[in-house]
Amino acid sequence: MRAWLVFFSLVAACHKEHAGERDRKHTDDDEVEEAPKPPKPKPVVPKRDDTIVETAKVSLSWSGKITESKGKAPSVSTPCTLQVRVRSTSNDAVKHDQMIVTCGDKTLYDEAESVNGQSHTDWTMMEHVVPGDVSVFAYTLKASDLGAHAGDRSQLTVSTKDHELIVFRENAPTFRVKIDIAQQTEPRRGKPLFEEDAPPFPNVSRSTMTLTTSNGKLPFTGKSCDLVISPGWTKFNCHVQITCAGKVVFGVPGSGHEKCTIVAGTPIALTDTEPTSKDDDPTLTFDANAATATLGDTNADGTTYSATFTTTTR
Repeated sequence: MRAWLVFFSLVAACHKEHAGERDRKHTDDDEVEEAPKPPKPKPVVPKRDDTIVETAKVSLSWSGKITESKGKAPSVSTPCTLQVRVRSTSNDAVKHDQMIVTCGDKTLYDEAESVNGQSHTDWTMMEHVVPGDVSVFAYTLKASDLGAHAGDRSQLTVSTKDHELIVFRENAPTFRVKIDIAQQTEPRRGKPLFEEDAPPFPNVSRSTMTLTTSNGKLPFTGKSCDLVISPGWTKFNCHVQITCAGKVVFGVPGSGHEKCTIVAGTPIALTDTEPTSKDDDPTLTFDANAATATLGDTNADGTTYSATFTTTTR
């Protein structure tokens, strides 16, 4: 998906620019320099629409549990929380002014504590549209605060996508913990932090799919399926999920992102010609005006299936 990177560093690096030898054209009597090239025009960045973005500070948290503990730290299985406070900025980036890790009743990391030494800090947060709803978002985080600290602040590295958070301290009192952290925050309802995540249409569309014909072994039973199309974001403007007899056959977690045709604020058509082996989903077509849909796939063993449906909007 999409990533927005905020990079902070307390270590400055010096750069020297070396001017290369200028190109020259020679005549018998004079030395003539080439005319300098005109500067490239700066790209025009469209102004962000702050009315559709949350500009106030937002607090986010991930829950977890200690899986490894050394030194003067809470024991294994102690519940933990990673908390951050963020704010969307005018250039459609996100800045944070707070990051804290607590386990039980003990604070293991507080970004506000002092650092006596070097600190290299990276911080990347991703906003994810929650399928099946409108204006609901969840967040993943990858961050680090590493360096030869001699102050009060501990060191930290986290990738919630990988369910891993490590906090440690090398000066007394020393400790090191590894935390199994949640991949995403609890869903947050409200305006997005990034303009491109604003809902491209206002409501979730729901239809009943009734099986009419089929070929091959279908991955579901029964004759009726539920089709749910919810708002996506700029690149993939809709999320699609199909459930048949309680089984999700299209749009399992992490997939189902599609480009829909939207008319008058309603998704009315889509075409996905890529099988699961290429985009983690079966092939799918949907046409609300014709009230039809098709679903198909090529299995790992080379066998195929296909199904056609009539659709009824609910």
